[in-house]
Amino acid sequence: MKNLMKYALVLLSVLWSQWAIGQHQQAVQQSAEYLKQLKQKLHLPGLSVCVAVKGKIVWQQGWGYANIAGKKPVTPQTQFRAGSISKSMTSLALGKLVEQGKLNLDEDVRKYVAYFPKKKHPFTVRQLAGHLSGIPHYEAQASTVKKHYTSVKEAMEIFKDRPLLFEPGTKYQYSSYGYVLVSGVVEETAKKPYLDYMKKQIFTPLGMSSTMPDDITQTIPNRATLYFILPEDYKKRYPAQVIQQAKIHEVHNAKVATIPDAYNEDISYKWAGGGFLSTPTDLVNMILNHTKVIKPNTFKMLTTPQTFKNGKKTGRRYGVGWRYEVQKEDKRPMIHHGGASTGGRSFLLYLPNEQIVVAMASNALARYAQNEAYQVAKFFINATQK
Repeated sequence: MKNLMKYALVLLSVLWSQWAIGQHQQAVQQSAEYLKQLKQKLHLPGLSVCVAVKGKIVWQQGWGYANIAGKKPVTPQTQFRAGSISKSMTSLALGKLVEQGKLNLDEDVRKYVAYFPKKKHPFTVRQLAGHLSGIPHYEAQASTVKKHYTSVKEAMEIFKDRPLLFEPGTKYQYSSYGYVLVSGVVEETAKKPYLDYMKKQIFTPLGMSSTMPDDITQTIPNRATLYFILPEDYKKRYPAQVIQQAKIHEVHNAKVATIPDAYNEDISYKWAGGGFLSTPTDLVNMILNHTKVIKPNTFKMLTTPQTFKNGKKTGRRYGVGWRYEVQKEDKRPMIHHGGASTGGRSFLLYLPNEQIVVAMASNALARYAQNEAYQVAKFFINATQK
């Protein structure tokens, strides 16, 4: 009986997918052609996309390889580095704790994380999560992190003693280290380890079954191999011993290499700042199901851009883990966040008025962001208007 029920659910899922694609066939065809051209132009080994319209996933597809040498194709189940979209995931945890009355975003961070060293100026959780705290970002010449960190508190050792870059609330400085401290706020407030809280209270209710920490000590079957798109003069740019560590492949008339050991970091020091694996489908589900975790007004608060102490806009359109802006030509509101990491690029776009969500991910870092995601969204907007 259980097997019969399982088969029926799978069949219904397939039939729904076929119906949804049929309803948006032209948009799917246009988007697929556009993304195949983008993959070729950027020399991406693998690319994946998911699109939802009016609360339903209508298309998910992958191209290329999750692993070139093994000829393992990209599928909707392939897991990519989500990069800084991890910050958006973490923001939902903040919102949930606010609704529960356990957290006040305008309180001093040290009220919640008492072990974090006192700085010249206090700063609030809201300022921290909006990159207005003065906590520094990665140093340009910092060495690749190889140490495996087993706790949020331990990971803070990297930056906890560094001074603030400015008085909180007076400038904007994007900081992934800041989100390591945000994860400390989450676990100290929730009284649970950050990763446990994210899995049970955020990922599970949102239907994000493929989202998990990118733990290099674990075997993760669907994790995409990480690649680096080599410039034409790569032999001059990089030491020969580093190049020898990589396996080099030909992708769309360009050289693409596996990440050499010298540059392949252990990202356990920044789970909340950019350490999760995910799929475009999971990222879309984060938007579709967010009201299962927080109320609409809370999501609106998280996605509303912050301002400096003097009331002026930061110019960075950043709220609490999300960016909000109005598309220049079409004047459509857009909520989004991107992720850039060694061996990965991801982007999540939500058009609230049109109820369209687009998520993209690849297993190599490349230049695509809201413009490319918005073009895909436009194909579906045009299809629904006919």
